[in-house]
Amino acid sequence: PAAGDEHCTQVQLEHCFVLPQQQQQQQPRFRVKVVQNFKRAYSAAGGWRLTGVDLHREKYDGPYTGKRDLAGCGGGQTGIAQQPPLQQQQLAGNWTAATAGADAGPQPCQLLLVGAADTSAAAAAGAAAVASCLDASGAAAEGVALALLPLGAWSAVELSAEGRLRRAEAGVLLEDGSERLVSVRRYSEGGDMAGVVEAGLALQCKQ
Repeated sequence: PAAGDEHCTQVQLEHCFVLPQQQQQQQPRFRVKVVQNFKRAYSAAGGWRLTGVDLHREKYDGPYTGKRDLAGCGGGQTGIAQQPPLQQQQLAGNWTAATAGADAGPQPCQLLLVGAADTSAAAAAGAAAVASCLDASGAAAEGVALALLPLGAWSAVELSAEGRLRRAEAGVLLEDGSERLVSVRRYSEGGDMAGVVEAGLALQCKQ
């Protein structure tokens, strides 16, 4: 929504995670999307409320062809609704942003930060900005609505008592459980959906 647009009544925030491809090249590629749904509350404050969280798993069909080819409908996948949700203990522990070796090039899942200069100092500061709101026990901070989902995914949203959005987080635990991808958006004090002050994506390793 545009800044200050009081007529916007519904918003979706999407966090998209491309999962690492298996060593066997014939294995399909997947991405997981966590979508947080908000509606404006019917009150004098006009704040937001979280109405639900959607989870999607999508299989890569092929390169984009400018709509010359019709993509498939994603058939052949098993359902995810009956799969067990992520457990709190799987998120427990101390997690830190991964760093590349001295002779390694930039990694696409390393750390992407909006609104910061492209310097090593900014990247170090960005690692703190993308830190999860989950504590060492895997529990969410007070005032955070946490949803543990199938496919190793989670959603964490912090809203003020007036319905002002403070933070929107989502993540996915990778296959061996020692790494996770975390997406974080932080918002201005006004809680405007368009007032993103920091946004980042980090690959974190369990210590």
